[in-house]
Amino acid sequence: MKTVTIPDLKDKMLAAMTIRGLTAKEAEIVIAPFIEAELRGKRTHGINKFFVIDDGLHNRGTPHIIRDKFSYALIDGNKELGFLCADMAMDMAIQKAKQHGSGIVGLTNAFYFSVLWPYARKAAEAGLVSIIMKSGGPAGVAPFGGADPIMGINPLSIGIPARGGPIILDMTAAQKPWGEVNLARVENRPLAPNTFIDKNGNFTTDPAQAEAIIPFGGAKGYGLNLAIEVLTGAFVGARMGLQVKEVYDTGNLFIALSPEMFTEMDTFLDSVEVLKTELKSSRPMANFPEVYLPGEQGDALFKKNTVKGSLEIPKDIWDALCKYADGVDIKSALQIKL
Repeated sequence: MKTVTIPDLKDKMLAAMTIRGLTAKEAEIVIAPFIEAELRGKRTHGINKFFVIDDGLHNRGTPHIIRDKFSYALIDGNKELGFLCADMAMDMAIQKAKQHGSGIVGLTNAFYFSVLWPYARKAAEAGLVSIIMKSGGPAGVAPFGGADPIMGINPLSIGIPARGGPIILDMTAAQKPWGEVNLARVENRPLAPNTFIDKNGNFTTDPAQAEAIIPFGGAKGYGLNLAIEVLTGAFVGARMGLQVKEVYDTGNLFIALSPEMFTEMDTFLDSVEVLKTELKSSRPMANFPEVYLPGEQGDALFKKNTVKGSLEIPKDIWDALCKYADGVDIKSALQIKL
């Protein structure tokens, strides 16, 4: 492992993006989720996944709105980088929710973007409840009891305004994200047992043999994964299942909801605070230090690493990032998949 200061990490990532033609503002938007993922301990969505950006730089277009009616809209990303499109979609959903009480924005034909929590947090900090879903295709998750990948990883994030900072749920409908395979391959270590399936339909811990991931939570997680597949697929006019051949076939859904549709904002926040207090003051089970709210441990690690000012990064990843900042294509060498 190599100790890298956060400013040095940011400088290398900015250099990697600007040398590839992004403006300084665009580069800041693109690199922020990867850095935050590292700071929050979500290394499956951190620097090792950053190198896939190269795949999306050759087809970039200007996103345009193809449907806009009252509280809902649909954006054609026109193959623009997903981070930039997601920012646009969330901002539009927030604007509509402020005006109409609810805002629902679909996004299609955009390149990959990683985590959802920054967009859920943005809405929550604007005083809105958010529900964000992302198609995690092409196929990577097998149906419950099945051996073949059919559905995407399909992450979900829900943001709830709260005093002292929003509550952010961020999860995937798979047992593990596909980034775990990339990270295990780079770090030359085995995968978690009973999670990944090989081409013969058997569990494997070898990242080179992983072909599919099981849904989390058995049949219930499978049901949630299927629902997200439809809501980010047919519902927004995107493809689903085995019809997804590339990342541009996938869809995304951004929903923002104003609590003031049904109550006063202070009343809503007071009620959330009571529930938070009840949860945090509840007795922890044996071997649990305390009861955590969703995202709370990640928030604490983010603050700790930010104050520390540095991160421990695998030396191979840092060396790859330095080359990437000089314009070298790293993704193919590391065999990193979306």
